[in-house]
Amino acid sequence: MGKKKVRIGLSGGIDSTIAAYLLKESGYDVMGYTLVFGPWGRSTSDAETAAEELGIPLEIIDAERVFRQKIIAPFVEEYRQGRTPSPCPLCNPLKFTLGLEITGEEGSLLSSGHYAIIARGGLWASPHDKDQSYFLARLPHTLLSRMILPLGEMTKEEVRV
Repeated sequence: MGKKKVRIGLSGGIDSTIAAYLLKESGYDVMGYTLVFGPWGRSTSDAETAAEELGIPLEIIDAERVFRQKIIAPFVEEYRQGRTPSPCPLCNPLKFTLGLEITGEEGSLLSSGHYAIIARGGLWASPHDKDQSYFLARLPHTLLSRMILPLGEMTKEEVRV
């Protein structure tokens, strides 16, 4: 039996890079993925550098069309109706759904550099100041059940060391 496969959203920032490193050191078969949301999106160079230094493959996904459909269009429509929209709660479900689509394999796991704990089939707050469980709160159980978050019990200071 081979190593368990994990696909991690890799921005190249310290959190996702350290999470990928911890997964690799724990014996997982790690592959990064980075989503590009259009010309206004950030460069992929940090993610490419991190993947190269970690010795893991990186898939760069053009997500501009789906981002415009699922995030930008609803935002604009809400704004036109005089509401103050908040697109952020829609972004993480989209990012992880796309991540799940690229895993392509039954049993593959998803990961990120978020500071949260998944336990007993639910999402729990990290016991530290950097808790990010609210970023993941709208993820469906089908996604949460396939996630592993190596930074959940860590502090930002521990990650920086």
